[in-house]
Amino acid sequence: FGIKNYNNILELKKSHFKNYLFIISTPPESHFKILNFLLKNKCMIAVEKPAIINRGQFLSIKNNYNLNKIFVIETFYYKLSKIYNKLLLDWNKYKAQIKNIEIVFLIPSFPENTFRSYKEYWTSYILDIGCYPIDILNSMNLKLKKPIIKIYRKHIKINFIDAKIKINIKIGIGEYT
Repeated sequence: FGIKNYNNILELKKSHFKNYLFIISTPPESHFKILNFLLKNKCMIAVEKPAIINRGQFLSIKNNYNLNKIFVIETFYYKLSKIYNKLLLDWNKYKAQIKNIEIVFLIPSFPENTFRSYKEYWTSYILDIGCYPIDILNSMNLKLKKPIIKIYRKHIKINFIDAKIKINIKIGIGEYT
């Protein structure tokens, strides 16, 4: 298959840049630095969600690279599932009748030996877990206004008021109650 893993991107020879698809699956904080390096070299890139973690990174990439000439994709593998496609079909069929959306995305605990931690709620809850419900709402083409966010030790609550729909999201560690 020709798959190679590198511990340091600087190990690559320049000749590799045009011939390979680079898959970035590092912790979210490191994506921007790697993306910048690969974009400068006009590489093909698939980056694990979230590709970038703040507006400054977004604007830097938008202003410095012509993304129409470079292959870059942010991977949300759940979008390949049947249930995701069914959700969107049902949403489009019944959205006029829906007044409330509640999304609960709680996991029992963080896996051992990963970048996830209780202390780093931004990385662990928002970027790693929370991007799924936000991405789903985006896929539903909802016009979301500024959220009301409440941060707790092990979870975060996010509330949006769309023009006609109340949206409540709970993400983090815990059990559904």
